[in-house]
Amino acid sequence: MTQLKSELDYLKEILIEMMELVQTQLEKSKEAFLNHDVELAEEIIHNELRINAFDINIGRECASILALYSPVATDLRFVLAVLEITSSIERIGDHAENIAEYVINSEKPIRKDLLLENELDKMFDLSLAMVRDVIEGFLSEDHKIARKIFKQDKELNRINRNSSTIISSQVLKEPEIIRQALYLFSAIAKLER
Repeated sequence: MTQLKSELDYLKEILIEMMELVQTQLEKSKEAFLNHDVELAEEIIHNELRINAFDINIGRECASILALYSPVATDLRFVLAVLEITSSIERIGDHAENIAEYVINSEKPIRKDLLLENELDKMFDLSLAMVRDVIEGFLSEDHKIARKIFKQDKELNRINRNSSTIISSQVLKEPEIIRQALYLFSAIAKLER
């Protein structure tokens, strides 16, 4: 095995670790948001530092590989893809952290009827399925999984589009829920991204 191959394998290994951590963060943000679990939300915020550390470490590894080995063709595309993937995965971690912050900043749980009508549980499940599929597709190098992810994304977009109308009508009926509605709308927007 060449040194470059060893470095690329290590890069793949730490990227997978980062992906799995972000997946866990998103799972925890679902539980924290739906159950108004402030303690779990604080844990998510604490773990965001680990995601940021992965992001920095992977960036350094990529820069090192590019500088030391001048990879070409497939190896170069892999390193560049890892940089792009890392950026997207780190952003998902940021969204999970932001959702956790809504839990901490909210005085009380968001009403279950608001969550249900806006299909928040379904949005979380779709987002988690997409992250799992990304990890599986990356590991298996199966491009067919991307089609499945695009279909899931269309469903997320549908829920997101409908949410503004649903939340507006809910707030017009009950203006006192405005703060909860804003947190809910923001969480929906984070999950759609």
